[in-house]
Amino acid sequence: MLVRRASREEVDRLNAIAMEAKAHWGYEPAQLEEWRPGLLTQPESIDKWPTFVAVVHGQAVGFAQANPERSPWELVSLWVLPAFMGRGIGKALLQHICRAAAAAQESSLDIDADPNAEPFYRACGAVTIGVAAAPIRGEPSRVRPQMRLNSNAASPIAQAKRLMTTRAACSSDFAAVLALNRESERFLSPLSIEQLEKLHLQADLHQVLEVEGEVGAFVLALREGTSYDSVNYRWFIERYERFLYVDRVVVSVALHGRGLGRVLYESVFAHARATRAPVVTCEYDIEPPNLASERFHQAFGFVEVGSQLVAGGKKRVSLQAASVGCQAANEA
Repeated sequence: MLVRRASREEVDRLNAIAMEAKAHWGYEPAQLEEWRPGLLTQPESIDKWPTFVAVVHGQAVGFAQANPERSPWELVSLWVLPAFMGRGIGKALLQHICRAAAAAQESSLDIDADPNAEPFYRACGAVTIGVAAAPIRGEPSRVRPQMRLNSNAASPIAQAKRLMTTRAACSSDFAAVLALNRESERFLSPLSIEQLEKLHLQADLHQVLEVEGEVGAFVLALREGTSYDSVNYRWFIERYERFLYVDRVVVSVALHGRGLGRVLYESVFAHARATRAPVVTCEYDIEPPNLASERFHQAFGFVEVGSQLVAGGKKRVSLQAASVGCQAANEA
């Protein structure tokens, strides 16, 4: 999925998405026609207001728009085609609107929600601050929830932090850690219980991240000076006097896209600062490519400092380093 700014040339497609998504809630055709003028997006509003479209396989499948001419900003539209609901697309669109609001120094976003969408907005962190009477045929007491969302609350990091606990790993976590490692083994080296027990003792940082009481991610990082025999770790040993090496950060596949990896990397950099490690190092695959990992590490200020073939020449890794001081400056 790609989320990008919308263009006025897409207005007919966006309006078709809005009408199909609204119909998904089972409203009568006559009611939908009555609502049509208020549901349609105007081309000039796309030019003036933050409008984002979600694209899957080259096709627009959802969009969101906010009115920045009032304070707080107002969410004007957020629609996803029914066939693509439940895939995180609506959440991603809302995140883009919230980032735009936060960049404009708006701390919150107002939402005049369809009653069927209230659970979605609540899950994204919005609170109901009132209701507006909205009777329709057969539902004389129908109301529209009036909601407000902190412009930072819809970010995956904020959601993760509300639900998660990061703590030091212990031996009772080893089964969960090994299961997570197996899930992503195509990107990692295999890990046996014996290897994990040894790494746990060597690690300067071994943390797990619990989501709703279950281990959903973990990080293992080592300082210089251990006997760890990883060829990538040894590469950094030969070139850096002091560093914190991230051996692996693993997030449950079911929890991808919720910001858990970023939460753990923030913990890595905090630990590096606390222990006066000037550089954080790591590697990721470039042959075959791992573009998601590349983008993720670039966001933390990592740069390539070398590369090498591993796994008997079956893949090449990019060896990366980030200055702890520069990363702290990027956070400010």
